[in-house]
Amino acid sequence: KLIDHPEERVRLETLKVIIQRGLWIPEKIIPHVDDADSHIREKCLDYIASRRCKKTEKIFVDHLKKRNFRNKEHEHQVVCYRALGKCGTDELLPYLTDSLMNGGLISRFFGSARREGAAIALMELRSEDAKKVLLKASQSRFPGIKKVAQAVL
Repeated sequence: KLIDHPEERVRLETLKVIIQRGLWIPEKIIPHVDDADSHIREKCLDYIASRRCKKTEKIFVDHLKKRNFRNKEHEHQVVCYRALGKCGTDELLPYLTDSLMNGGLISRFFGSARREGAAIALMELRSEDAKKVLLKASQSRFPGIKKVAQAVL
């Protein structure tokens, strides 16, 4: 319950204890990846990225789908996707492939935080199938897709 405390210091100390004791409760931690305090956000993302887990992957994907990132949150969105790639499995491939390769016609010509994050997450999966998706994306005729995939490779 203390992870939801209004005081940042209490939330941070609670998070440290959860990590120190090796407790795995991603459903309680994931909502705090968007905490107002940058230290808490960072610790939560490190926690999530520390192990591959299908349960965590599903909860985090659901969180990201509901989350509406603003333009000024570019870096945070990319870091969230990196953590998703580190905690995820190959079951993420359809979601990440869609995030990387699809979107509106105009958006495929430009980069986006979601597209960049998806490419990084695919690389973090460290699987042959994910690498194939990145190689295919690196040969795309759309510059927004091609550029981000080449940068990650």
